[in-house]
Amino acid sequence: VIASLDTQAPSISCPGNIVVCGADLITYTAPETNDNCSPDPKPILVSGQASGTPFQDGVTTQVFSATDLSGNSATCSFTVTVFPIPDLKTMDYANDTNGLGLGYIKIEVLGGMPPFTFVWYKDNVFFSNGQDLEGLSAGSYRLVMTDANGCVVNLSPVVIQNTVGTDEPVQISGLRLWPNPT
Repeated sequence: VIASLDTQAPSISCPGNIVVCGADLITYTAPETNDNCSPDPKPILVSGQASGTPFQDGVTTQVFSATDLSGNSATCSFTVTVFPIPDLKTMDYANDTNGLGLGYIKIEVLGGMPPFTFVWYKDNVFFSNGQDLEGLSAGSYRLVMTDANGCVVNLSPVVIQNTVGTDEPVQISGLRLWPNPT
């Protein structure tokens, strides 16, 4: 009779840490296992959430274990970090008047992690890195903002139009038209 006593734990290798911005469902690959005796044990989720399920904002630690037929076990872990996506709100804007560059756009950042990086485009050409814009002429202005976590948000284009002032004409005395249109 030949008896084999397996005292070596299986190996288990988890995927790397996952960092995302505002994801609803997180999918990850199952840990890989290997054992010196066949068959390789199946990885079991000990704590955390199953792949393909909704994860809340914050950090979730995923812990897996693998136990071979002799009862030897090993564990591995990784984290899933979900950062909240910031939101942008157009607080106020004004059109240009008579081509004088009087337009402006004021925005508010809701949520996210400062500092924020702002990249404004006017008619799809880089325009500014400021949060709010002043001295604007007519055009379509689009903002791409990134927070400190690397979460990117796009503001829908804001169209600044050129309005022409219409003042009442002043009365001109002594004006004569020739020939007389009577």
